[in-house]
Amino acid sequence: MVIENPVLNEIIQIIEKGSNWRTEKTGNKSFTNIQKIYKENNSQKAICNSILTEWGEKKYVKVDWHTYGKEVGDKGFVFSLKNKNLFYEMAGIKPKEQRITEYSQWANQKLLEARKGWIQSYYVRMLQDLEKGIIRKDLEKEYESIYQTGNAELFQCLDELNLLDELTYVRVFSKKVFNNSKKFEKIYKKKITSRMNEWGEEGFYKETPEKDILRLMNLDDYSTTLSVKGALRVKLRDEEIDYGKFLYGCDITTKMLEEMEILEGQEIKKVVTVENKANFVSMPMEKETLIIFTHGFLAPLECKVLKELESVLPEETSYYHTGDLDLGGIRIFNFIKNKIFPGLKPMNMDGATYVKYLTYGEIPEVKDIDDYWKKIEKEKREPFDELIDMLLEKKLIIEQEAFLIKN
Repeated sequence: MVIENPVLNEIIQIIEKGSNWRTEKTGNKSFTNIQKIYKENNSQKAICNSILTEWGEKKYVKVDWHTYGKEVGDKGFVFSLKNKNLFYEMAGIKPKEQRITEYSQWANQKLLEARKGWIQSYYVRMLQDLEKGIIRKDLEKEYESIYQTGNAELFQCLDELNLLDELTYVRVFSKKVFNNSKKFEKIYKKKITSRMNEWGEEGFYKETPEKDILRLMNLDDYSTTLSVKGALRVKLRDEEIDYGKFLYGCDITTKMLEEMEILEGQEIKKVVTVENKANFVSMPMEKETLIIFTHGFLAPLECKVLKELESVLPEETSYYHTGDLDLGGIRIFNFIKNKIFPGLKPMNMDGATYVKYLTYGEIPEVKDIDDYWKKIEKEKREPFDELIDMLLEKKLIIEQEAFLIKN
């Protein structure tokens, strides 16, 4: 909010702090930092003293005058919270209590409409903040614009993401929402992805790469493919395709994933998911084995296809995942286990592998290293107890590409 009156601006800021804005708060508040409203070189002294003189006469404030109308003393001025609505009216803004009531009603309705976990979490946290008297800047700005201009782009974007059930190209999404194919990438992509870690859905972490976050939201940056190597048979428009004939693997495109049918009677007895491309490429074709490159967290469409695969494979099929020996690797494993393959087991993600490649260990490139190790510790449970103990002891992570180094 922009309030040109320098005295009124400070009074409103005091009212908005803590619980001063609540109806039941009626005590007196003081402001002593007169130089703050006088500004540099006392450029606003005359106007401030004029306002304080007028308001003192009207009993809006009680001023500690050193020289009446010319100099304010060290005690500044005092005003009563009983007059808060008067000050709000003078400022031309709604009282905070009224704004919080309106925002809460609106956010509760949005919560009822939310279909996706991360959007539900966003509105739950917004409501928790409102209960504490905290109004998020994005809420204040966008909510007011709904009523002033009928347009609130951030929440319009969230509403569309809430309904997005198919993998959609980023620029197509942007064109639909904003009638501008680049606006999402320029303005809203970073604003949304940078906060996904606080929105609560599994897979959205502070450390999750932006590309993976987009995929988890069903947004495609034109590079979505599922790379496979091994005995997989599918049908597309009455034609059977045997990926086992591609000795070095093959990429399945988005459209292919959307239209193809996983055939019954697969000759697959083992499935291996691989986090990093170099390791996927280097793994040799194995009989009765399907190797899948995950590129990190799998998009909803990829999860759907792999769940279909899991449903047609026999119960005795073995499932493994191999990835980085770090926080991301452990979280990706848990994501695949919880979302796709319940019987998933780690491969080359144990204490013995860690010791073997410790020469190539490195310090994580993160802003808060202590917070990183605390997050590692929170992941400590089977089957990663031993690996996590070693990570916490050595304070070094190992990228999966180290497994390919030949001594």
